[in-house]
Amino acid sequence: MKRILPFSFAILVISLFTITSGCKKDQPQDHLIDVSFNINSVFPQGDLNSTTNHSNIISDLKADYVKVIINYEEYIINVLYIGDMPYTNTINLPAGAYTISEFVVYSDNNNSNSDDDVALAATPHLGGDFAQHVQLPLSYNFTVSGSNRLGLPIEVLRYKAEDYKNFGFTYF
Repeated sequence: MKRILPFSFAILVISLFTITSGCKKDQPQDHLIDVSFNINSVFPQGDLNSTTNHSNIISDLKADYVKVIINYEEYIINVLYIGDMPYTNTINLPAGAYTISEFVVYSDNNNSNSDDDVALAATPHLGGDFAQHVQLPLSYNFTVSGSNRLGLPIEVLRYKAEDYKNFGFTYF
């Protein structure tokens, strides 16, 4: 009887360990930070020698969304206006280092047909002729850490299809 008691106790301990090790507590998820972009139109209407207010992003069309590539992942982010200043809605990113490799502002051309969307503005790439006109050409690095919200300024220039090489785009 003395041998059965320690053996039974050992089986009980092993059983409890097996059962409890199979149960997983909710693992804490990475804390996500709200990230948005403050879109600054530096040279609207083709004037590369003057700064202007943010409301003149381009022509009569208003920005509706941006396509941004961050760490090789494409995000489509809606644009909202506070007064005349355009901002993107937020995206959620975990803490870490990021690189923006594309940032293009679009108008939906006042309809839901995505085939006729118009590129209004873009951030030039380092090495493109227009890179000298912005403080932070692409690829632009930023870090997400600690806070609950991060607003990043990003400068864009008026985009015309014939100028795609001046932006440093190899396609468009």
